Amino acid sequence: MPHAGVAVALHFERSTVSSRPITANFRTRSARRWLLTTLVAVGFASLSAAVPTAAADSASELEVKAAFILNFLKFVEWPTPPPSGDAPPLVVIVVGDDPLAPALKSAAASATVTGRQVQLRTVKPGAAIEGAHMVFIAASEHRQLASILRQLEGHPVLTVGATEGFADSGVVLNLVVRDRKVRVEANTAAASRARLRVSAHLLRLARIVG
Repeated sequence: MPHAGVAVALHFERSTVSSRPITANFRTRSARRWLLTTLVAVGFASLSAAVPTAAADSASELEVKAAFILNFLKFVEWPTPPPSGDAPPLVVIVVGDDPLAPALKSAAASATVTGRQVQLRTVKPGAAIEGAHMVFIAASEHRQLASILRQLEGHPVLTVGATEGFADSGVVLNLVVRDRKVRVEANTAAASRARLRVSAHLLRLARIVG
């Protein structure tokens, strides 16, 4: 029997879109591209993406996670609005070594958020993290997490992870896999300390910690 692809239930909550769940089996590259396009088009169409069971589908899992992570930018407000005219890009920094980094870089290359381009770069642990709107902290940095968060303390930076326990440790938004489904955790206390306003729409779909 062939292995399962990425099965996704799309749950639309806005009144302009049908609330009936749509289920699909994403085994092909074209189907995965459709999924990623849908995620970008409607923001968080789903917070219940089932992860693949076979190693051959690991790339599609990373693509789905990357789409979720970049869409976080659409659901957060920073304290300082962008200047009038051509707004500068939204800067996403990846700290450490993570399999998600190539997928994030690929997704960011064509991503725009409210008309602003997304600029992504990867830095080594301990490097300066300046001018970032979002900082994705790799799983490889779990021992340095407290130090990284101290470095960002007082700055309006959205911290994001995809590692169990990161939200409880002070990361604002964290992706976790439970029951083979990708879930979102939100640390609202950490968001308040960073002076970030997380959309109520996202918070309704997330598990709140902190």
